[in-house]
Amino acid sequence: TTTSLEAYQYYFAGGEAAYRMYNPEAIDNLEKAVAIDSTFVEAYSALARQYYTIGDNTMALKIIDKTKTIATNYGKGTEETLVGILALEAYIKQDWDLAINYYKRLISLNPENISAHLDLGTVYYQKKRMYDEGISEFKKILELDPQGVTSSSSFAYNLLGWTYLRKEEWKKALGAFNKYVALLPNQAYPLDVLAEINLVVGDYDQAITNLQRSLEIKPDYPVTSALLGDVNLAKGMY
Repeated sequence: TTTSLEAYQYYFAGGEAAYRMYNPEAIDNLEKAVAIDSTFVEAYSALARQYYTIGDNTMALKIIDKTKTIATNYGKGTEETLVGILALEAYIKQDWDLAINYYKRLISLNPENISAHLDLGTVYYQKKRMYDEGISEFKKILELDPQGVTSSSSFAYNLLGWTYLRKEEWKKALGAFNKYVALLPNQAYPLDVLAEINLVVGDYDQAITNLQRSLEIKPDYPVTSALLGDVNLAKGMY
């Protein structure tokens, strides 16, 4: 929904930062995208999601309201786009049943909508504790993109790992997290995720190794430092 290449470049950079869990960087890029094109619907939606991620629901919903207005008044949205906005609004409002209905509608409109499968799977596993349903959605993403080309596909391995972890299926969880790291070998967050399961199963030395690799990639990443503190506490290295 933009004709500005510059705005799209900032939007793309914001999306990549979001999947790396670099939230301030994502917000900065997305803010620049909408500053260049004030009717860029997808960029506003992504920005709302980032504010929700950092816990600012008020700002997230304010942006969603603006996004709905733009999509309606400027004719910027297909039915799929509009339903996506409503799904995200329900997600931010934590109306999980309504969100599920909207995501199912999105998938009925476009069965290859990887983002809709990702969000639906997340609601199932994280919010409704419907682990098998979540796993089913994540596996559909991997069927749609078996090479892990899109950021959503690589992130699906992360979510699969967490779902298996909640089911206490440690081997499957570790396999999913290792695949996540293999697809994104030079990013900090996947290594942090792998270190977290190392911590859970008591492999503290491997956790420290992964976290040290993560800090080499992004020395100022607070998630890594917090995890490293947790591992050292678990080892008794106060």
